[in-house]
Amino acid sequence: MALVVTLEFCRTNLTQKQLAAFRNTSQSTISRVVRRIEPVLADTLDEAHATLEEFHGRVALVDGVLIPTGNRRDQKKLYSGKHRRYGVRLQLSTGLRGKLLACSEIFPGGSHDFTVFRSSSLHETLNHANTIGDLGCLG
Repeated sequence: MALVVTLEFCRTNLTQKQLAAFRNTSQSTISRVVRRIEPVLADTLDEAHATLEEFHGRVALVDGVLIPTGNRRDQKKLYSGKHRRYGVRLQLSTGLRGKLLACSEIFPGGSHDFTVFRSSSLHETLNHANTIGDLGCLG
């Protein structure tokens, strides 16, 4: 359950107080859980992350993701009109079976998927003949 709460915290951008109300617990409990699970989750994702050299010759699926950051009205570049929210954008690459291969650097949420892909390290590394992406990656 601790992992689910941590993932909800990261994915939904709810405050700890809101998550506590949904889970019928205290904000301090949510804070302790997130503080303990986030480093373990980050270490696990680092181990699952392939090195960029491993991409050559492999089929890769690429798609853009917006990670919500909350309301940042003073940061105009973080606003995504498509999603109607503030956030940061990155590109994820997976294998055909869904294993995470790599993620790009973080870009402002208002950036188009093609711009992010073209500016990221993934663009230089992936074998474009073996890369499958949505129309956003085609420009």
